Amino acid sequence: TSKTRSKSSDVVPIMKLIAAIQEKDTEEVKRLLSDDIQFYADGGASIKVVARECLGNDLVSQLLIYIHQAYNSSFDFIFTALNHQPAIIYMHNGCIQSCQIFEIKENKIFRIESVIDLQKLKKLSISRN
Repeated sequence: TSKTRSKSSDVVPIMKLIAAIQEKDTEEVKRLLSDDIQFYADGGASIKVVARECLGNDLVSQLLIYIHQAYNSSFDFIFTALNHQPAIIYMHNGCIQSCQIFEIKENKIFRIESVIDLQKLKKLSISRN
């Protein structure tokens, strides 16, 4: 289930990305990412992440599909903004599980930061509109 809490123009490329990931459409995922996409994951000291850093269209597209299938597919998500960037917050039973912050340039996603560090996630608050 998804809800939008950011300007639609900010989330359109991300909405397309999520749809392509859900469909396991690797070619569409790659089309939405810049060739030199940067993916970083922050699990803090306690969470082991699949990959702390992943670079390039081919590898990041595969990683995003894997993360969705292995972890995020059962979560609800909300489109929002964090650090003045479009983001997705993944939730389970009202608790934040992770978030992904996106940087977009010319309708291509060129950076994704995935935060699963429990200490950092505790500091996030979601406004209920």
